[in-house]
Amino acid sequence: MKKMAAAVIAILIIISFAGVFAADDNMDFYISLSAMVNNYVKDDFVSTVIMQINSNTMSISGKEIPVDEDSATTPLLVNDITMIPLRAICEALGYNVSYDDDSGRISIQYGDMTAEMYLGKSQIKISYDNGVIEDQIIDIKAEPIINDFDRTMVPARATVENIFAGGITWKDEDQTIYITKDYQTKRLVVMSDDPVMDFSEYGPVEIIKDEDNMYVLQFDMNTPDILVKQYCDEIGKREGVEFAEPDCLAAVE
Repeated sequence: MKKMAAAVIAILIIISFAGVFAADDNMDFYISLSAMVNNYVKDDFVSTVIMQINSNTMSISGKEIPVDEDSATTPLLVNDITMIPLRAICEALGYNVSYDDDSGRISIQYGDMTAEMYLGKSQIKISYDNGVIEDQIIDIKAEPIINDFDRTMVPARATVENIFAGGITWKDEDQTIYITKDYQTKRLVVMSDDPVMDFSEYGPVEIIKDEDNMYVLQFDMNTPDILVKQYCDEIGKREGVEFAEPDCLAAVE
């Protein structure tokens, strides 16, 4: 991650002073990167979602809104597991959610990804309609429940990390949950010692490379964050790759 931070800082500095470095042999890369960022940037990035145990409001990128329309639903602690209202977090992060009363199945959908959870089962099933990544069944520490207001509550860490590819931090002093997003730009930075690497199997819509074998892979904005994370993990394990990290160039402060 330190290498990634250094790379991003270097990119930002060079883009900012493009005119000064116009004679640089590698300037085409930075011009292309700037164009890529501008082309794929979205204006609905979520920087941080903040929720608090027993609080009926939540903060999305600094804007405070009700957790639910009934103003009664709040995050809960159940057997020391943080449970969060699923619909609230899905809507905050741009995912669709549906619930089947007969089977107790909860479906979360984004792009070609579908995640399924069931009342009474401590598992998450994730499948993709792209034929690239196989279905996954993930065991988790707690099962979804229905609260007193007929709202679906799910274990926070398992849901955020495995479905939304987000990071979650717990602040014990005031029982606050911080949810952050690393992969929402759908862009990966890969450093390699191999000057010729083929990343086409992962389906990026655009790839650019500089003289030092740094590649930037841009995926379609409808690609689920968790799939981009899985691509990142797979690419990072490939022979010749020094690191693969999410690019934060367009991330919201």
